[in-house]
Amino acid sequence: MEVTWKKVSDELPSHGRAVAIFPHHNGNEFACWNDYHKCWDTPDGDDYMCDKESVFCWVEIPDVPQALKEEWSNGKSK
Repeated sequence: MEVTWKKVSDELPSHGRAVAIFPHHNGNEFACWNDYHKCWDTPDGDDYMCDKESVFCWVEIPDVPQALKEEWSNGKSK
């Protein structure tokens, strides 16, 4: 999967979807865009940053490959 970082000024993630973000003040973190309140939330829903522009860019978190999910569910993962 190709990782494509997107500028907040160009595009925002879907409402409530957890993404990796690169805020202006810190390193990479995880957050969700709250389209209703127009702010960034923590993945558990708490308000995190009220200014959408406090985040420079974001990227979708890839899904875990099915083979790894099956390995984990079968107890084979160490």
